[in-house]
Amino acid sequence: MLMGLGENSLLPIADCGILGGQRRLRALVGRALLLASLLCVAAGAAYAQDGTSRRDDLTRGGPTEQQAPAEVDGIVYRTQITGDAPSEVRSTFESVSALIRMKDRLPRTEGILRRRLREDETVLAEILRSDGYYDQRIDSNIEDDPEGNGKLVTIDIETGKVFTLKAYDVTYSPKETPESPVIPLSDLNLKLDQPALAADITAAEGLLLRSLQNNGYAFPKITKKRYVVDHTTTGMRAELTVDPGPPVTLGKLTITGLETVHEDYIRRLVEWPAGVKFDQSQIQRVRALLVRSGLFDGVTVKAADKADPDGSVPVTAELQERPQRSVGAFIGFSTDELGKGGVFWEHRNLFGNAERLRAELAGSFIRQSASLSLRKPEFPIAGGAVLGRVEVAQETGDAFEGETAIASLGYEQKFSDVLTGSGGVDFEYNDFDKRPDDEVGKTQTFSFPFALTFDNRDDVLNPTKGIRARGGVEPAVSSSEDGVANYVTNSLTVSGYQSFFEGDRLILAARVGVATIYGAERNEIPASQRLYAGGAGSVRGYALRSLGPLDDDNDPLGGRSLFEINLETRIRVTETIGIVPFLDGGGVSEGEIENFDDRIRWGAGLGLRYFTPVGPLRLDVAVPLNKRSSDDEFQFYISLGQAF
Repeated sequence: MLMGLGENSLLPIADCGILGGQRRLRALVGRALLLASLLCVAAGAAYAQDGTSRRDDLTRGGPTEQQAPAEVDGIVYRTQITGDAPSEVRSTFESVSALIRMKDRLPRTEGILRRRLREDETVLAEILRSDGYYDQRIDSNIEDDPEGNGKLVTIDIETGKVFTLKAYDVTYSPKETPESPVIPLSDLNLKLDQPALAADITAAEGLLLRSLQNNGYAFPKITKKRYVVDHTTTGMRAELTVDPGPPVTLGKLTITGLETVHEDYIRRLVEWPAGVKFDQSQIQRVRALLVRSGLFDGVTVKAADKADPDGSVPVTAELQERPQRSVGAFIGFSTDELGKGGVFWEHRNLFGNAERLRAELAGSFIRQSASLSLRKPEFPIAGGAVLGRVEVAQETGDAFEGETAIASLGYEQKFSDVLTGSGGVDFEYNDFDKRPDDEVGKTQTFSFPFALTFDNRDDVLNPTKGIRARGGVEPAVSSSEDGVANYVTNSLTVSGYQSFFEGDRLILAARVGVATIYGAERNEIPASQRLYAGGAGSVRGYALRSLGPLDDDNDPLGGRSLFEINLETRIRVTETIGIVPFLDGGGVSEGEIENFDDRIRWGAGLGLRYFTPVGPLRLDVAVPLNKRSSDDEFQFYISLGQAF
């Protein structure tokens, strides 16, 4: 029998290597570490207990327990676990139990069987303590199996109450001063009266050191620690002594490994803040920027092991450039366009400053295009980028049919990690077939788009939390053989994402979009510049651009006001498979303001997601809920990335 620790016992959590599981957000990580450490312990115990018998057998010239022929007798047994241990504790224990792991290696004596049991008692006690059960009781017994087949090994578990964290005291050595940093418990992911889980307590040690490294202390260390559990209050008190080391500053940044990329571009990109107080998060920020640039296969950014005499800590970025040219292809399917795809060639470092040149050929059954685009980042100032693009296309869709040529020049400025502004000038030439309801065929349009985007999503292709909001205004002037039209397009789109349950098993996602065009009548605006709804990125269940006013042939005319809403429940069934029930709605009106004279159309469906390293592969099937006679019974869509 193994009982819990005595009153006011010292518990060396970190020293004994107990990194147990959690019932909360970090359960998987904590339990994986626990399993690894316990498997090492169990492996050593297995060698100790069975290795002795093997050496004895070899000395006597007989077979080892593992090598014994089938006819050699051993003790047959089964293991029975009883008591109130939670299922996750039982699961962890069963995965490392010596009794269960070695049940096919029959012990030659009851003494060996008892050694396995004692080892399991020790391991089980560690698992329970790692989950906050410091007042546990474990009773065990070996008896003849009532079913008449060898021995029955019984382990009965009484967990007791979960202990909670009552205090987390940090003192600084050699003594505290008014300049001693104060690290709030929230920075350590701790709060008083929470369950005293070993994974949380151990993780807090690393967070404590990291907080100091983010606040001017490059070389902190914990010099003393103890964790005291009090059985009278079912509480734990943590006491740590920390030597923060001397306050230091960030020193010079040395960059190595560059071949074709210019060093001055890298320095503009990272904006290294030499001379400020040491901040480990700055090193992590620089690494993230270099990885995100797409220029390098290997990125290592690290601080020196000691400070220079002037109190600064040098930092080195070791880089390995990746090949700068690549070719690729993409493909997709939908009811609207059937097969669609294309090929591209890309150069990611055209002039040595991460200039990205991309040539692309794309096509579907309704649109074929060729384009060339250039992006020059970090120009003329940090966070800025100049964008240029030319494209020619042939369109054969229901909304408009003919040829298009587009040229654009723009500028984008990143104001912060989440806020970006953009502006520019676009020229578009259209030679569309005229229809009875339109006054324009050949048009030349100059537009001046301006937009502001807020985006704090955690992932572009598969967001689990955050918001993306984009507002835009685009004045335009369009000329045709029938005259000149001036108009302005305003738009606002907001998307939000919220994750629930461990491992992002459930994500609620929503998107709302509105837009309006004012200043000209619909038939004065080029068909490609009007507002449309319906299709994969809009209202699923309806054909591409099909919502809103239709002509006598049921072809879409487009409109001057738009409303869209999308709701999704993203359910992750396995690590690679997910399902997504969704509801979409939207409409387009001829007037400047959506008046709902044309009914809002709703579509619903079910999606399948296959999660790949580059993003989820998406298959959506949708049906129109209030279909018109011109609408199909269903629509399907296949692409990479979530719908929004």
